[in-house]
Amino acid sequence: MFKLNDFFISLLHVVAAFWVPAFYLYSLNIGEVFVFEFLFLIFGLSVFGFLLLLIFKKFLGTYLKSSIFITSVYFGFYIAITMYRQIYTLESALSFIRFLNPMYFFIIYFFILFVLIHLIYKKKYLKRNTVNFFSFVFLYLILFYSFKSYVAYRQINKVVKSYALQNEFFRKRIEKQFCFLENESEKRDIYYIILDAHASFDDLKKYHNYDPSWFMKDLKERGFLLPKNSKSNYQRTVFSLPSSLNMNYYSMFSYSQILQLGLGCHLIENNNWFYFMNKLGYKCINVPSSWGPTRRMNRKFSFKDIFFGEFIQNFIYTFTSRLLFSPLYNYIKRNENLEQLENLKNISKIVGPKSVFSHFICPHIPHVFKKDGGLVLEYRNDNQAYIDQLDFFDRQIIKVIDSIFKNSIKKPIVILQSDHGSHG
Repeated sequence: MFKLNDFFISLLHVVAAFWVPAFYLYSLNIGEVFVFEFLFLIFGLSVFGFLLLLIFKKFLGTYLKSSIFITSVYFGFYIAITMYRQIYTLESALSFIRFLNPMYFFIIYFFILFVLIHLIYKKKYLKRNTVNFFSFVFLYLILFYSFKSYVAYRQINKVVKSYALQNEFFRKRIEKQFCFLENESEKRDIYYIILDAHASFDDLKKYHNYDPSWFMKDLKERGFLLPKNSKSNYQRTVFSLPSSLNMNYYSMFSYSQILQLGLGCHLIENNNWFYFMNKLGYKCINVPSSWGPTRRMNRKFSFKDIFFGEFIQNFIYTFTSRLLFSPLYNYIKRNENLEQLENLKNISKIVGPKSVFSHFICPHIPHVFKKDGGLVLEYRNDNQAYIDQLDFFDRQIIKVIDSIFKNSIKKPIVILQSDHGSHG
C-alpha cells in the first residue's frame, strides 16, 4: 500500500493551510476576479509554503514539527491581526481594550509565539495523526469554499442571462430611435470621468468642513455645467456604475452580496454606452483603475493583471491588516492613480473620434495622497485624510481636463461625475 513520507504529509499540511484564506476570499469575489489571478495566488502560496518548510526543517529538525509550527504561526498571526483590527481600528465589542498600548498587544503576541516555538522545539516526537487531522480540516474548508464558489458561479450566470435578455430588448428599442452620424467630422470626442466617493459641493461644506468653491470656479471657467441637487440613486459603485454606463436603473438590492457583485461586474464590462458608441463609429477606450470590473472593460487580460491585480494586493493587505505593508501598499496605489492620470492625458493625443471612460478610485479610500501630493505612509480613514486626497486629486483632474482640451482639434464633451457620496 502506498504510504506518503513525512515530507509530503507536511507539505500537504502547509499548502492546504495557506490555500484556505485564498479560497475563502475568492468565494466572496468570484464575480470580479480573473481566474488567472486566483491561480497565480495559489501557485505563489504553494511555493512560499514549500520554501518555509525547507527553511524551518533546519531549525526544528523534522518536517512534521516544522509544518505544525508554520501553520500555527500563520493562523496565529491572522488571529492577532484580526483582534488588532477589532480593538484599534474598528468599533467592536473588543474596543474597551483600546486603552492597552498596541506595543504591549504585540509584545503579548510575540511572547505567546516564543512559547509555542519552545514547546514545538522541545517536543521530541510529533505524531502524524496531529498533522493528518489538521490537514483534513484544511482540505474540508477548501472543498467547502470551492463548492460555495461553484454554486455562486452558477447563480451569477443564471442572473446574468436574465439581465442580458432584458438588455437585448433595450438595445433594439433604443437603436430604432438612434440617429447615427454619417459624417465623421461632426463627431466630437467624449470623455466620461468618474471620481469614486466624491461628495457633492454642498455636502463637502456641510459635512466635511471643506470649501470647494475654487473647484466649482475652475470648472465653470472651462465651460462645465454644474447642475444643482444632483444625487446618486445608489450608495455603492457596483450599483452606480452599471446604472450610469447602461442608461438604466437596476434593482439588485434583493440579491446576495456575491450576486450583486457578479451581476454588477457583468453590466459594467458589457455596458450599453460602449455598445452604442461603437455603433456610432467611435473608438471606445477604457483607462482603468485597479478595480476589477472596470479593469475588464473593453480590454484583454494581461500579465500585469496577475502581478498588480487588486485581488492579490487585497489578499496581502487584508492578511496584514495595514500593519506591515501600509507604506508599500499606499505607494503602489498612489502610483496607480498617477499613472492613470497620465494615461488619460495621453489618450487625448489619439487621432479619430473616440469615447473614453475612466473610473478613478480617488478620493475613496485608501487615502494615499497628502494635500501636496506626497505619500501617506500609514493607514488613515479620517475626514482630514479624505479632504487632503480630494483636494489634491481635484487639482490633478483640472490639469487632465486642460490637457484634453489642448490636445483636441474640436472641443470635446467631458462628463465629470461621482458614482456616490462619501462614506463618512
